[in-house]
Amino acid sequence: AKTGMEQAVKNYISGYKESYEVKSSQVVLSGWSENIAECFIDIPKLNEIENIEFDENSITPTRDSEGNYIFKKNPVYTGGRYDGREFILTIGVPVSNQIATIEDCMKGIKPILDELDAELVVVDTGSKDGTIEVCKKYGARVVEFPWCDNMSAARNVAVNNAKGLWYMSIDDDEIFQDVQDIIDFFKQGTYRKYQMASYIQRNYLFPENNVYKDDHVRRMVRMTENTHFEGRIHDCIVLNGNVETCKLNSVAVHYGFRRDDYNRVLSKYQRNVSILLKDVYEFPEDTRYNFQLANEFRCVGAGKEAMAFSVKGMAVSRELNQIYFEKTHTGCLLECLYDMRSDNIFKVTEAVIDKVPFTYAERALYYFNLAEVGFEKNRPLDEIVSYADKYLYFRKEYIKDPTFSQLNSFSGIHSCEGERFLSDIRCILCAAYAKEKKYDEALRSIEELSIDDIFNEKYLLMETMLHGNMEFYTELLSKFTSAQAMLWYTSFRREFKCYLREKHDFKETIKKYILYIQKVNMNSLEECISDLIDTLDEEKRDELFEMVYRANDYKKSIHELYFDSIILKSKLKDKREDGLEIFFKYAESVWNFVTGYYSEKLIESDNCIIPGDELAGYYVHKAVLCTLAGEREGIVRNLRCALKSFPGFKEQITEILNIILG
Repeated sequence: AKTGMEQAVKNYISGYKESYEVKSSQVVLSGWSENIAECFIDIPKLNEIENIEFDENSITPTRDSEGNYIFKKNPVYTGGRYDGREFILTIGVPVSNQIATIEDCMKGIKPILDELDAELVVVDTGSKDGTIEVCKKYGARVVEFPWCDNMSAARNVAVNNAKGLWYMSIDDDEIFQDVQDIIDFFKQGTYRKYQMASYIQRNYLFPENNVYKDDHVRRMVRMTENTHFEGRIHDCIVLNGNVETCKLNSVAVHYGFRRDDYNRVLSKYQRNVSILLKDVYEFPEDTRYNFQLANEFRCVGAGKEAMAFSVKGMAVSRELNQIYFEKTHTGCLLECLYDMRSDNIFKVTEAVIDKVPFTYAERALYYFNLAEVGFEKNRPLDEIVSYADKYLYFRKEYIKDPTFSQLNSFSGIHSCEGERFLSDIRCILCAAYAKEKKYDEALRSIEELSIDDIFNEKYLLMETMLHGNMEFYTELLSKFTSAQAMLWYTSFRREFKCYLREKHDFKETIKKYILYIQKVNMNSLEECISDLIDTLDEEKRDELFEMVYRANDYKKSIHELYFDSIILKSKLKDKREDGLEIFFKYAESVWNFVTGYYSEKLIESDNCIIPGDELAGYYVHKAVLCTLAGEREGIVRNLRCALKSFPGFKEQITEILNIILG
C-alpha cells in the first residue's frame, strides 16, 4: 500500500516543472530567498548540537502520563489573619554559594520584611561559603533541597513552604534599589484587586558602560493550591487563563546576564542549554522552551542554530495558535538577522511585522535595526529615512502609554526609554544625509542631539564629521564641550587614522585635527599632538613640518601655537643646514604661546612651573628681541636663563652666543 501511495504521489507531481521534498526535520520559510531550495531551513537534532551533551535516557520526568507538569499541591491554611494564611507575603529565594551578592540581596528586601507582615523562605541547594549564615541574619527560614538541575523544583519547595497570602520570587544575585512600590502595593490594599504583579529587573549587559535592559518580570502572585513554577531553567510562574498584572516600578539590579566576559557567557550558555534541551524534548508542544533555546543560541552568536529554532517555533506556534510565542519567535528571528547583518533582514521584517501583534516597543526596535543595517548596507537614503521615521513614530506611541509594551514585549523597551537610541538614530540620519552631501538636512537631523547620550554610534558620528566639508565639520564639532572632546578622543583618533589612509587633502585633514584638539584641555594637548606625529609616516611628517615652518599666519589660537611649537621641536634633533633657523622659529612659537597662556608674574617667578623647554624657548626669543633693540647685556642674560632652564638646548644656544660675540 505504501509503495502504491508513493507511486501515486510521484505520478501526481510529475506534471509539475519543479518539485521539492520537505523533510520532517525541515521548515519552509516562504519569501526567504528567490531560490526556493534556500527557503528550506534545517532544524538540528537535539543530540547533534555542538559542544552540548544530551541523552534523552537520562531525563528525570517532570510530566505525568497525561502530559501534565508534576508538582506538589500547596497546603491550605485556615487559622491566619490573611484569608487563613499567617503572612501577607512570603519572599522565596533559592540560594547556592552566592556569598558575593547575598548580603546586598538581603539588604535590598529588608525594608519589605521590616514594614510588612512578611516572611523570608530560603531554599539551600548546597551552599558551603557562608551564604546561609548571612540569610539567617535577616530572619530566613531555611529549607534544605539538594540541587538537581531543576530551578523550578527548588522554587516550588519555597512555594510549598510559604505561609504568605502572596508569594514573591527573587534570585540570590538580585539587588533591589527601591522597594517602596512593593510596600505600598500591600499597605494601600491594591493587592486585593490583582492575582499577579511585576517589578523591574534591570539586567546589566555591560556594567562598565552602564548598558542595561529593563524587563518587567512577573514574580509576584497570589497563592493558591496550584501555584507553582515550571521549567528546569528559565522557569516561570504558571497561572491558568489571562490574569491582569499590576505593574510595579520597584527596581532590582541583576548581573546574571552580563556579556562583558565571553568565557563566563559561554560557560553559562553550555550549562543552560544542556538543561534546557531536556525541557524541549519532554515538552515539544510548549514553545516557550523552544524560544528560550533559540535565544540562548542568539546570545552566544550561534546565528544558524538560533534562526533554525526561531523558524521552528514560528511554525509550531502558528499551528497551535500560540500567538504570543509566534510573536517572540518571530522577534528572535529578526534579532538574529540583525546580529548577523543579513541582507534578508529587510524583506523578512517587512513580510512579518504586520502579521504578528508586535508591541510599539518591539516595532520601534525592529525599525531602528533596519535603519542601522540599511545605512551599513548602503540602502537608498529615502529607505533609511523611512525606517528612522517609523522608529520615531513607534517610540512616540510607546511613550504615550508604555504599560502594555512593558508587560508584553520580548524586546525593545530599552530602545524607547532614555535617550541613547534616540541619539543614535539621529547619528544614523545625519550620516545618511551627509553621505549624499545633503549637509543642511544632516545638521537639521541632529539639532537636538545630546552628545552624552550617544553610545553605539560614536565611531559613525566621527567618521561622518571627518568626511564632511569644513563648514559641516566645524558646525558639528561645535556641539562638543571640552570634556566631551576628551571622552571621545579615542574614537576620534581611530577614525582619523582611517581618514588619513584614504589620502584626502592633507592640509585640510591637519586643519580638522587641529580644530578638534582645540577642544582638548591643555594638559592633554601634547599627548594628542604626539599621537598625530606617531600616526604619520616619514613623508607626511616632513610635509606637516614644512606646513608649520613656512606658515606666516600670526593670528593663531593658544592651541595652534602650542601645536606649532611641538611640531618644530620634533625636528630640532635633525642635522639640517637651516637648523638654527628652525630653532629661532621654535623659540618664536613658544614665546607667543607662553606670553599668551601664562601670566608675566608666573613666567618670571623663582618657582616657575612652566616646562623647561618652553621656558628656554621663551628666553631665546626674548634674546632675539634684545638683539633687535641692540641690548647686548639683555641678549647674554636671556640666553643664560635659557640654558639654565633647559640644558638640552646647549648646542643651539652656544652657536647663537658665538655668532653674537664673535
